[in-house]
Amino acid sequence: MTRVQGLRSMRSLLSVLQVANIIGSCIATVRRYAASGKLAYVRIGNRLRFDPSVVAAFLESRSSE
Repeated sequence: MTRVQGLRSMRSLLSVLQVANIIGSCIATVRRYAASGKLAYVRIGNRLRFDPSVVAAFLESRSSE
């Protein structure tokens, strides 16, 4: 199973730190992607959470560039 397939099978939302580890960047970059609209998120209280399938699609779009 590839990393993208694994993400698509996950059911819980991901934190900024988890997304940063998955895409291989720092927390600030993930927050910048979210703020610019490149990476969709939901806000729960004051925290950002990411749908694993959205992160998988983001990874796929980056690999095709």
